[in-house]
This record gives sequence, structure tokens and C-alpha cells, in this order.
Amino acid sequence: MKVYVIGCGRLNNDINLSYNNYNVGTRTNPKVETVWYQGPSYCVLIDHPEAGYVLYDIGSAPNSDELWPECITETCYYSPVEGETLTEGLAKLGLAPEDIKHIVISHMHMDHIGNIQLFKDTAEFWVSRPEAEFAFTTVMNGTDPTNHGFYNRADVLAELKVVHYVDEDCELFSGIHAVILPGHTPGVMGLVLELEDRNLILTSDSLNAQINYDGRLPGVIADTVSFYRSLDKIKKLQKRYDAMVWFGHDIAQFNSLKKIPEFYK
Repeated sequence: MKVYVIGCGRLNNDINLSYNNYNVGTRTNPKVETVWYQGPSYCVLIDHPEAGYVLYDIGSAPNSDELWPECITETCYYSPVEGETLTEGLAKLGLAPEDIKHIVISHMHMDHIGNIQLFKDTAEFWVSRPEAEFAFTTVMNGTDPTNHGFYNRADVLAELKVVHYVDEDCELFSGIHAVILPGHTPGVMGLVLELEDRNLILTSDSLNAQINYDGRLPGVIADTVSFYRSLDKIKKLQKRYDAMVWFGHDIAQFNSLKKIPEFYK
């Protein structure tokens, strides 16, 4: 297998939305200033010897600020980065969206399925059942986007060619293992990749960054108990596979990673 990182722009939000109670007022320091954090939106392309191209997440669309409802963009807005779109990344390997036949969705927040229209008619999708049920229920509980959290109704309800619902940890393809990691949302799905040179654990937003690996809760969290269980699970998997852990929105780690067309194997 070869593993490529494709940048999809940046997300900008109050740092407390990324790291729970990171910068809050206290009795002795009641007037704290807002700290804005800029994290990466990205996806991971896997060139598999049997399955072909498998894409983990599909990132943010380059016009996300126009597609997302105002209640989202007021809290977390998108900013483009020159040359960092999914289609531009794929083009570096001579690929187009229709060349990708398998898409694994970590969870259905707007910044992880923002390019869904590019693949809905040509690819097969994998998503955890608890995530799909929660996302669908959330956006179908009325049309008011202020009640949908970070699920963009248009994306969640996109008509897809085929959807496979994952109920438990399993091997999706040889050397590609799906692991269910609830906490951030009820059904975040990570991947364990068994590579020739190094093994990888892709956590998506079950761990936003190193600070969450160290134990701090994310700012957006559905279940704190499940978060700590998933953290323990990731650390056990890391030890078992002697793996490097990739976080969902860690800008320092993202900047250190090879970007497409360079790859890990």
C-alpha cells in the first residue's frame, strides 16, 4: 500500500471548540481574550494493491463558506489554501474523482464529507452504523440548521450509489482495519493501516490533536466516557501495531507530514 495526504484548506475557530476549556475566564483572570485556532482539513488516499484507490474522508469543499449554513460559519469558518483542494491533490497522481471507487467516512461532520457531490454517483461508501443513524436523525429533526450541530443537512442526505454500514471493528480490505472510536460523535470510525515501513492509526476527530492524546477533552464531544474509552483503545492499538498516530486537526503534525505526490508505504 501507498498512503497519500491531501490537504483541503483550513478551519478557523475559537480554540475552546478544539480543546475543551483551553482558554476560559477564571476568578483571578476573568477577562480572557479569544484565541483563534487554525486547523487543517485533510483526507488520506490509500493505493491498495487489490482494492485500488480507497479514500479516507473527503474533506472540505473549496467553497465551503458558501455551502455551510451561517450558524456553522459563525462558529467555524473555512479558508482556502492555494493548491490545497481534493481535486488538485488527486490530479497530482493523474486521478479524477471518478477513479476513486471506495470511500471510508470517519464521521459525517461538514468538514469530513464536504466533497460528497464529487463521488456520490461513482463510489461505494463505508460509514459506521451509529454515526449514520445519529447524523440522519439529527438533520431530519426539522429543517432549522441551528439544531443540526456540525452536520450539514445537504451533505448528510446526499443520495449515494452504495453505502456499507459498519457495526463493529473489522478488516475492510487486506491491511485496512476499521475501528469504532465514539466520543467526539457517537460513531467516529478510525483506520489501522498495516504498511511495509510503518503502521498508521488514523484517528480522525476521535483525537483532534496531540493534546487530546494527552488526555484533554475535545471541545465538541458527544460522550466524555466514550472518549476516554476510545483513547485507551487507540493507545492499546498503537502498542500492538507499533504504529504512528495521525490526528484529525493537528496543524503542527499536518505540517510535518509528506503531502501528495509524496507517500508513506
